[in-house]
Amino acid sequence: MCLQWAEYREHQITLTTAALTTNTAISIFRRLNKEFISNFPQFDDHGKIINYLYIGYCDPNHKKGDSDFATYTRANFKISSKIFFCDLTYELLGSFFMSGELPFYRLDQANAAGIRLTQDEETLLKCLSLLGLVISDSGGNFFNDQLVQGLQIIGKDKAIYTWVVFAVQLFIDIRRVVGKELDRCLNESHELQKWMSETLEQSLLFGRTNSVNEFYKANSKALQNAKKYFESMLEKDFIQGLVDEAFGPRAARYSWGSFYLFRNHQMLLGLIIHNFLMKLHELGIGLGADQGAIITSIHLYNASQQSGHIPISIG
Repeated sequence: MCLQWAEYREHQITLTTAALTTNTAISIFRRLNKEFISNFPQFDDHGKIINYLYIGYCDPNHKKGDSDFATYTRANFKISSKIFFCDLTYELLGSFFMSGELPFYRLDQANAAGIRLTQDEETLLKCLSLLGLVISDSGGNFFNDQLVQGLQIIGKDKAIYTWVVFAVQLFIDIRRVVGKELDRCLNESHELQKWMSETLEQSLLFGRTNSVNEFYKANSKALQNAKKYFESMLEKDFIQGLVDEAFGPRAARYSWGSFYLFRNHQMLLGLIIHNFLMKLHELGIGLGADQGAIITSIHLYNASQQSGHIPISIG
């Protein structure tokens, strides 16, 4: 999956393509994990798999006395078992989502507890905090983001499934792969949102100043709502609005920069843009069909082919 994001980084595919492919891969692994658990219910939690692997696997190159006995080694690289089994990711999820309360990361509290986190770990905890708010607001159904759904299931089932650990690990790895292009994802999304809002505004203006047909009388509200929806999500930083609503005067403690979650969760950002484009496409089809532009163009194209002005393509 990280290959998709490397292709995005190199301008070979779009943000929406990378996001949809990744989200689909997580959903496939989710289904496979469900089938696996139905056959092996003793592994319903990823921690049980980790324990089984620790007990049952030992690197033949392991040196006696080495505490990390499940390290995976080859001639030119070495992978710690903590990484190989997504151990650290599992531990972070366990400490963050199994307490029964909505946790929220604060640097001063982490420092007071003597916890020292890497930049990646701190970013992950901040994003998990914001995703927890998203789950509270949406019930886990947020642009079909499989990561959001997985975190919601953890809180409900009190079990950390392997597919959820996989989704969180992908979140971490995608950020590393995209690297210096993180801001590009957000900038592209803002540009697309601005273009879509301007398109809808121009369409509404046309409807107010022309009498082509009845489409605008019946659907102007839908166009206005779509425009407000696009702007509320990306122009006004929807997630920060949730923080302000949840914490009120204390929200400043959890303000980590504008569009923090979208800046760091590229898959979700791509899913949002895809959803916007689908809504705009749906409105465009309705408008084109009502005005007769689409069917007229089809008839004109067929007539041109029949008269020999356009070659008929075969196959």
